[in-house]
Amino acid sequence: NHSNTIREANRIKTEEWKDNWTKIEFDDFSKKASKYKYVVFKENENYSRSFVKQVIDLLQNSTYNYEVINLNKPKRTFKTLPQEFYNNDDVIFLNIIKTRIPVWSVSYRFFLQDKSNVIFESTHKNKTLDEVLKPLISNQIISSNNTEIKTQAKKELLELKEYLDSGIITQEEFDKKAVSLKKILLGS
Repeated sequence: NHSNTIREANRIKTEEWKDNWTKIEFDDFSKKASKYKYVVFKENENYSRSFVKQVIDLLQNSTYNYEVINLNKPKRTFKTLPQEFYNNDDVIFLNIIKTRIPVWSVSYRFFLQDKSNVIFESTHKNKTLDEVLKPLISNQIISSNNTEIKTQAKKELLELKEYLDSGIITQEEFDKKAVSLKKILLGS
């Protein structure tokens, strides 16, 4: 019977999605996410158009003001990344490996790399893409302790203020970076 088959398929799908988790293998990123200006979304021929669009939309609407450089079809920023981006301290490279196992489960491997090192790496099963990209798109530092998050935000804001007062950064640069830190401190 067709309706029994559909019910059984939905039951299996529901069971598969109960098994969801995240494992963070390496994190040297969450405390300095706001220092990057550019996110280079690395090319992968297995990405669907809708997947590329979804990733770009999430990055462009993040709490950080990243400029997204897309190396994937259909709307590439560049066919070949200009050399100036490779040794640039303002650039972070994003790579996502998406796997379906079985049909209803999805696994993501998520990598962030600066000019020389992997600075964030995680694996996710049955998580939404915005959950996977949270370290990159949200001003929430990964932690189980809200006090720790606020303490870190305060420390970073005071450090930025020192940079402003000593002339290392401009008022505009301070204001841009302070927005996300104030949101953490004020809970808004």
